[in-house]
Amino acid sequence: MLIKSIFTTTLAATVLFFAAGEAFAQEPSRAEARAARMALSEATDFNMNPLLNPNMATEAQLSGVDGLSAVQVQAILDGRPFATPTELHSAIGEGADYVDMFDIYSAVFVTVNINRGETEDYMMIPTTLTPEHIAREVREYRPYEDIQADFVREMEKYVSAKEAAWLERFVRTE
Repeated sequence: MLIKSIFTTTLAATVLFFAAGEAFAQEPSRAEARAARMALSEATDFNMNPLLNPNMATEAQLSGVDGLSAVQVQAILDGRPFATPTELHSAIGEGADYVDMFDIYSAVFVTVNINRGETEDYMMIPTTLTPEHIAREVREYRPYEDIQADFVREMEKYVSAKEAAWLERFVRTE
């Protein structure tokens, strides 16, 4: 829940930053928007515990995930196998808010093939970027030969090095 608290607080501060700009009928400059995005990324406490594969995780492991209800755990167990994050989301995420899903997907996720995935799958990756932003960036720079050399380098243009390294967990090239 610490992740949720920090993320929510930082997200609220970012929204207020942009709202203040709108109050003066000014849009933040690209530099200001990038600085706010980087500050959010740097301030977020990312869950560095091993990522659970919902197709392999035990009921006990799934039950230990903060934010994952007993109903969602059972939906995962009953719905396996999941080929994509979108399939997992259909089973457990309908109607859930973004912050709750950020916490859950930080712990349980179906990795995405960054060279063949669909836009909807990229949008499920938990990140401080908007879902549309990460999907656009992943699609724009395909194909990726090496996650570290290509994907992480590209993500570091938009998020902190800490978050870019964390994002590696959610993607694969094969």
